[in-house]
Amino acid sequence: AVAVMELLEDAGDFEGTASELLTVLEFYTPETMRNIRSWPKTPRGLSNRLRRAATFLRQTGVEVEFARKADASRQRIIRIQKDF
Repeated sequence: AVAVMELLEDAGDFEGTASELLTVLEFYTPETMRNIRSWPKTPRGLSNRLRRAATFLRQTGVEVEFARKADASRQRIIRIQKDF
């Protein structure tokens, strides 16, 4: 949740796949934090952690939405935005 907050402060909104989000969040997280056991190692793990943290993030003004693209690929997309 802390890495997501830092991402939003720096880049604003995010929309993309869990793989893309995991790559971006690694940039905002120190290596010592990424090496601890609780850091998600896979996109699926990240999605699960985000779903569990969604209530906390909503309380801090961050909206997390899980959707699918409307095109033929039907990719799973994560949208994260700060409520103003």
